[in-house]
Amino acid sequence: MEGLSVIYKYELPIIDGVIQLNLPEDSQFLDIQAIGHKIFMWQLINIPAALKTKEFIIIGTGQSVTNINLFDHLKTVVMPNNLVAHIFQAKDTKSD
Repeated sequence: MEGLSVIYKYELPIIDGVIQLNLPEDSQFLDIQAIGHKIFMWQLINIPAALKTKEFIIIGTGQSVTNINLFDHLKTVVMPNNLVAHIFQAKDTKSD
């Protein structure tokens, strides 16, 4: 029997730095958008699914970052106040 697929929305903190989220291990990234003054990420999830800690980094324009080669760019988001956040996911936790 095939599992059920569902799209979930996750709020991302607005920080410069690394964050960790517990997401279903086989989740598939769909999109990231700003809604008002918050940032949300949508993932396609097959249910049931075991959770896995996935690492992301959020970088504001003009901020320095080390080891960026360990991350893949997911999306750049412009907030209503014109701040720009660049969101990356660690390559070893990236879902396809």
